[in-house]
Formats: sequence, C-alpha cells, structure tokens
Amino acid sequence: MIQVVHRAIDILEFIRKSPQQAAGLAEIADSLNLNRATCSNILRTLTDRNMLEQNDNREYCYGPLIYRLTDGSFYDTDLVEAAKDVMEELSDQLNENTILAVIHKHKRVTIYEVESDHELHVKNRITKEAYETATGRLLLAFLPEKELKSFLRKKGLPTEDSWPEACHSDTLYRILEEIRVEKMTIQESLQHVVGFAAPVFNGELVVASLGVFLPAARLSEAHRRKIVSLLGRAATVISQNLTEGINQPLLEAVEST
Repeated sequence: MIQVVHRAIDILEFIRKSPQQAAGLAEIADSLNLNRATCSNILRTLTDRNMLEQNDNREYCYGPLIYRLTDGSFYDTDLVEAAKDVMEELSDQLNENTILAVIHKHKRVTIYEVESDHELHVKNRITKEAYETATGRLLLAFLPEKELKSFLRKKGLPTEDSWPEACHSDTLYRILEEIRVEKMTIQESLQHVVGFAAPVFNGELVVASLGVFLPAARLSEAHRRKIVSLLGRAATVISQNLTEGINQPLLEAVEST
C-alpha cells in the first residue's frame, strides 16, 4: 500500500516538471520504470479524484484539485495573487464564502476559495456544471462567440433541472446578453443556495468569475444589496490589480472612491 502511494507521488512529481504540458501513459510509465498496467491503474485513480485529467489525446496533466490544493499557483499565479487579498477582505466584510472560478474542460472550476466563519455555510464543490452555478453562467456569458458555440456543441442546452429559464436557445442567448450588460448574475439553486457572480477582466477579456454564495435563508434584502455592492467593487479591484500588475486591497480602493 505504501509503495502505491510512493508511485502516485512519483507520477505527480513527474508531471510537475512541466505542469502546462501533458504526458501519455507510455511516457510516464517508461520514465518512472513502472509496469504500464500498474501505472494505468494509478493514473485512473488520480483522474477519478481530480488530481489529474486527460486531454483529447488521452494524455495526462494536472487536474482541478491540484490547482485548489496549491491555491491556484499552477493555474495562473498572477490571477490568484491579484485576487487573494481582495477576496479575504470581501469574505470578512460579508462573512460569506467567496470563490474565484474559471471555465476548464467545459466545467466551472474553483481555483481559489475563502470560507466564512458562519457555522452554517455551503460546501463548495471544486468542479460543477457551468449551467448550475452563478459563476459558471457569468463565465459563459462572456465567452467569445466561437468558444460559446463549442461549449454548446459539447454540452447542449441547459435542462429544466440545471437552468429552467434558459433551456431554449433563444432564451439562453437573451439571458446571457442580460448578464453581459449587468456584469453580474444572481442564481438560487434547487437546494436553496443563492450565488452571486461578477466578472474579473484582464484588459477587455473576462478571465475569471468572482462569486459569493450562501444559504437562501440567510439572505435579507439589506444583505443582498451589500453583497451586490461589495462584490462589484471587489471584482473591479481584482481586474485593476491584474491589468496594472498591482496588489491594491479592497478597503483602500473603496476608501479612495
């Protein structure tokens, strides 16, 4: 059993040498002097646990859980560094969970999260279907047209369960346009979780979605207004930090306006 753990770590370390590139089963097994069947079983387990993932060529690269465990440092160091302090302040002021998310492999993937001190808070899943979350819907709204069409070919339209208001193409495109105009979206799930999301820009391109989510029972009208106001400001500050290469905190930005 211990030997299997060592082999799994060896595989992760091998891929770490070039985390932005993928490696096939034969390359990994031969480089580490592993039996290919054994290596295949370990790779399958690591993939099932989101430590690794396969591309269209059946090659392996780091999966979303690696990005989560390393605070996104293998995903986009500049993006996470621009957001971390602002998210900490945002979560402190709202006492709610905040996340930073991207679209990856047609899924909404959380690359950084700050949890609140509330005894009752919602457990976030690292990967979710984009249609089912506020952060995912917002990211879809800002996808370039070619990428959005590719996403729709792969995933199809939303279902009645995942996004009932947008399960027809005409209503989907109308809602996505409304999100782009508002630069924010709010969604309540069937599990009575309310999510808020705002875009993070790098220049003119939306590179991430900043989200706040909480149990619907805790959302008063005053709290809703506070979340909308602070979330929008926080997303703007992160965008400025990313575009200008600075690390301005949220409170300083709010006080200077």
